[in-house]
Amino acid sequence: MLLHMFLLLKMVAPSETRLPTENTLASAAHPPIHPPILLTISGQSAGGSMAMNHLVAYSSSVKAAAIAAGSAYGCGALYGNGNPCWYGGMNIERSLSYIEQRFQEGLIDDPAHLKNLPVVLFNGEKDWTVYTKAMHDVASQLDSFGSSVTKHFDTKASHVWSLDHGNCNCGKCEYWKASIECCDVNNCNYDLSGDLLSKVYASLKPRTEATQPYVWVNQWKYLDKVLALHVEGIKRGNQTDVADVRDDKLDAQMNDTVVMTPARTLSQKRLRNMIRDRSNGLDLAPRKHGLLKWGLVYVPSACRMDVRQCTLHGGGIHVNYHGCIARKWTLREIWSSSLDLNEYAEANSMVVFYPQAGGDKKSGGGCWNWGFKKDDKYFDTQRSIQLGTVTAMVNDMHSALAQGCMLGNSTNECGRVMR
Repeated sequence: MLLHMFLLLKMVAPSETRLPTENTLASAAHPPIHPPILLTISGQSAGGSMAMNHLVAYSSSVKAAAIAAGSAYGCGALYGNGNPCWYGGMNIERSLSYIEQRFQEGLIDDPAHLKNLPVVLFNGEKDWTVYTKAMHDVASQLDSFGSSVTKHFDTKASHVWSLDHGNCNCGKCEYWKASIECCDVNNCNYDLSGDLLSKVYASLKPRTEATQPYVWVNQWKYLDKVLALHVEGIKRGNQTDVADVRDDKLDAQMNDTVVMTPARTLSQKRLRNMIRDRSNGLDLAPRKHGLLKWGLVYVPSACRMDVRQCTLHGGGIHVNYHGCIARKWTLREIWSSSLDLNEYAEANSMVVFYPQAGGDKKSGGGCWNWGFKKDDKYFDTQRSIQLGTVTAMVNDMHSALAQGCMLGNSTNECGRVMR
């Protein structure tokens, strides 16, 4: 189900790019974990906490981040999703020790990469879900590493993303009594998306109309392979990075490993049984991965015929982590289409990836696993199943898109996506 408009994606990258050639990748035991992509990330609520996990775990490859109503790194691990994650009062010194421990274990990048890294923080005074004090904890944690932190905590926003236009007045949905759109975004005369992107673009172009449909990319296709590498890293006691996955190179990388996955997507139950059977009875798989099958990608008009050119030499890739959203695609599309990220992408040749989580009883319906060890012991590291899957797809976005599909095409698998 290849998209005709992405046929050129399978061409070898131009010689001037720093990305290894296809032949180099084919012979490499472990292809580069962090390709030279201009990567920015953001998230709100549970997605804000997830973006913090991504930022700290992969700090060497993130160029800038925006966190809206999230919690500091390590809050879920240290407090078990307790009050400090929502209301503030986290022990910052304890969190710094936890970060150092994760680094010494080889599970995250050196936090020294956070120095001078631009991070925009947003939280509203009428947010009664995540209090501003919790975001002050985020600021204090990042200040400890010398990050370039921009704080916007002085608006009357509710538990939302901020825009500088629209009819959703600042403070709308304070008690969840508003339209779907106004419970996603508020017009607080502050352009959160633009503020973030201005930190990394020398001359950010103004927003323009986002005219392209979403491309749906199969997250589960990468999930199986990430899970196999996750387990193999635990078994060998080495630092195998779950982001070290490229769809057409996995077999060459894993010929000699004990745990392998076939090319087709396995059910979670079958995969767990396979891992248990081949690991001498050890159940090394996370209890649940919590990912929906499909993620959304906005590819601007200028990138449709050569995504690789845009991701490597243009506007790069932005990853946005949603908050807890019901499993209704209409709601998820409203969120993804309301943040102005697509409009900036259209103007600046930037690809926007909206990965999708379904959650569970532990993390919450439609939520990311930002702080739950029982679902995944390594949820906030480079061995995380969710973070690893997202990062693997970023690293292999051209292939993910080439095998993606357009919504509304009933002749392919996307035509059966839950609406």
